[in-house]
Amino acid sequence: MESLALLAAVIVLVIVVLGVISLFAVFRKPKTSGSRGIFTVLHIASVFAGGWLMSLPVGIGARLLGLLVFAAGCVGLLRIFRGTSRS
Repeated sequence: MESLALLAAVIVLVIVVLGVISLFAVFRKPKTSGSRGIFTVLHIASVFAGGWLMSLPVGIGARLLGLLVFAAGCVGLLRIFRGTSRS
């Protein structure tokens, strides 16, 4: 049971880190096509990870965290594909 709890903690930590990185990446302007591709992959991973966490039958705190990660990824994708950046 300890290994299962550790695995769950690592999965949630990865989702939180993806959300934080995605949130910070929203405010950076990708200068090259390579960085644009990296940011796109990062935001897509955030959207999937946040959506997965939102869909789990867990407490409201984890679902809210999933919603925040999902929203950060969506905003990042919109900013990349619309080309609007604040930097």
